[in-house]
Amino acid sequence: MELSVGSSLRSRAATVLVLGLLLSRLAMVSAAEKPITSADFSKDGAGWVFYGHKTIDNAEAKLAVGDVGKYHGGLVMLTSPLRIPQDAVQGLHIRLKVAGFTDISGGANTVCSGRFFLAPNPMPSFIEPYSLSDAFVLMYSYAGATQPCTVSVFSKVHGKDGYGDLLYQGTFDSSEFPMTVDIALTKETYRLSFDKPVTASTGGKSGYHKLPSDGWGGDLTFGGRIVNEDDQHDSQILLDTMSAGTTSRD
Repeated sequence: MELSVGSSLRSRAATVLVLGLLLSRLAMVSAAEKPITSADFSKDGAGWVFYGHKTIDNAEAKLAVGDVGKYHGGLVMLTSPLRIPQDAVQGLHIRLKVAGFTDISGGANTVCSGRFFLAPNPMPSFIEPYSLSDAFVLMYSYAGATQPCTVSVFSKVHGKDGYGDLLYQGTFDSSEFPMTVDIALTKETYRLSFDKPVTASTGGKSGYHKLPSDGWGGDLTFGGRIVNEDDQHDSQILLDTMSAGTTSRD
């Protein structure tokens, strides 16, 4: 009888221990997947700073350059800093949902680029991914509703020329907007996921890029620019979602 009671107590203790470990693991996963910030722009863009002509309509942010000058642009940035986790099994998850590009007058035949970036702080007074010393960049190049849209991903470190190393480039039909892209990023790897078909011409949707510890180990700024690529349109980007958070890597 004593053996039976002892076995029962040991069995209950083991069950409690297992349940405790499971709950602890679930709490860790929940904490790891909790977004640092998420913006659906339902609260008038709270948490973000805009430079340019901005409107919020039905939880969609519309950011226009504000004039027709070639290479003039508008800017949106997260006000809270981000960090890439030091943990090898975690990464920074960025989600972008772009509904499309238009001229501010409403026409769809503007020529522009949407340049999203993650870069080490402090930021310079003029913020443009092309001129930053270090940046991870995702760029849409849009040439009108009847032309394919190009999406490119770059990794730039230590003041490399231009946007840095081209990691990936592909095209998709502009009629496919809205387009959602998820980016899983660690200091050594990247992974892209699109919710619509994209035909790759360079690189792969996942690979290595080796971000150096100096600069990339501290606070980072996440933002995006809308830039006129000609002098005939006041370009506008339609943003449904910009979010960033820390997640466990598969």
